Amino acid sequence: MDEINIGLLTFGCLFGAAMLALTLHSRLRSDYRDQRTHDMVKLSMGMIVVMSSLVLGLLTASLKRTFDTVDTDVHKFGTQLLLLDRTLTKYGPGGAEARALLRDYTAFVLERNWPKDGVVPVVDDDRAADILDELDRAIQNLPTDTREHQRLAAQAVGEMRTLYVLRWTIIGESTGQISQPFLVILVFWLTLCFASFGYNAPRNPVVAVVLFLSAASIAGAIFLIVDLDTPFDGWMRISGRPVELALQHLRQ
Repeated sequence: MDEINIGLLTFGCLFGAAMLALTLHSRLRSDYRDQRTHDMVKLSMGMIVVMSSLVLGLLTASLKRTFDTVDTDVHKFGTQLLLLDRTLTKYGPGGAEARALLRDYTAFVLERNWPKDGVVPVVDDDRAADILDELDRAIQNLPTDTREHQRLAAQAVGEMRTLYVLRWTIIGESTGQISQPFLVILVFWLTLCFASFGYNAPRNPVVAVVLFLSAASIAGAIFLIVDLDTPFDGWMRISGRPVELALQHLRQ
């Protein structure tokens, strides 16, 4: 998976840069290792460390908010399915065709958005769109021979419009938001930081272990960021439980 590869690559860059600087430091010329050079490296890298920390924290917080927003929209989507089914049920036998299409659509969305056996999810599926359009036509063609049917048909049309909005909102939120150049620059900043750590650190096993754990922690944060960027795929994904519960009620 991409997030695992990116996390491992980030760890390799950070820990490799730190150990390379730690190993090569003693081989540098004496004027490259004097106190003034050390102070200048600390000052320059300090700015990059602060900037990288801010970007990393803000990016994690932003993606977590987006992840929570998608989760909320999925719950709204499941609720909207139930509301539309309730309206069609109240309509009576004339809404049976529309209810059947609604069940088919819900089952198909559940299968494609939350597939089993490690299959890649497909949120923007053409077949799902076709079923939804058939459902919309069935609702538009509901007979309005009585005032009650007119009211319920109009209500179903409004709920159908809301369902469309939620569907396209979830589709828009399902795509990744992190640009690759931005991620590359962030990892480059962090690599420079770890190279400076190795340059300034004493040469002993404790330092090597600390650098290893620090690199692993930062790589884990990068893994988390990339994984949160794809809410329907990866290790942490949006639960399809709201849609599954909606389908169970639709089949009753």
